[in-house]
Amino acid sequence: MKTQYICTSCHSPSYGAEKTRGSGKLAVGLWGVGLFFLLLLGPLWAIPVLIIALVYTIWMFASKALICPSCGKPDLVSTDSPVGMEITKSAGGGDDRENWIKELERGG
Repeated sequence: MKTQYICTSCHSPSYGAEKTRGSGKLAVGLWGVGLFFLLLLGPLWAIPVLIIALVYTIWMFASKALICPSCGKPDLVSTDSPVGMEITKSAGGGDDRENWIKELERGG
């Protein structure tokens, strides 16, 4: 069963959304500079830049951040955690948390 989260910023319940960390533009730029150095200056200058580009690209695709689909912030906590339970109660869920979460997921 998927873990249910609640956002500490917007109090929206969700299962979270994964977002790739880093910048694709930066990765393309690093590869471009590395290839530029390779073609114009030779491998001595290009190898360090290409290694940095490779490490950055691997890190970027290997690490994912769990974000709130409503506001886009990485401020999610489990609804079963003490903080999640407190937010659920203060946001109108009261003691009937499960029904409140299901109602919010349906858009009610």
